[in-house]
Amino acid sequence: MAVRWRCPRCGCGTVESDPFFGEAVRCGGCGEEIDRREVLCIVCDEPDPLRRRGTVHVECRGCGERQMIFAEAPAAP
Repeated sequence: MAVRWRCPRCGCGTVESDPFFGEAVRCGGCGEEIDRREVLCIVCDEPDPLRRRGTVHVECRGCGERQMIFAEAPAAP
């Protein structure tokens, strides 16, 4: 499962497997690279909505919408 977010440029809803990896995410609609602090909440359109609420939970800072992410296990050495 991935975290849903809305693109501030084209308005397309898109998903990211780990929105906290790196400084930017790529929109699935327009293909633009978006600074992860610019993405919008898929429910309330609050900017910079995503904050971690533990290891698998993400919550919107504005409306409280909760989502889950499942990170891949690291490769064995």
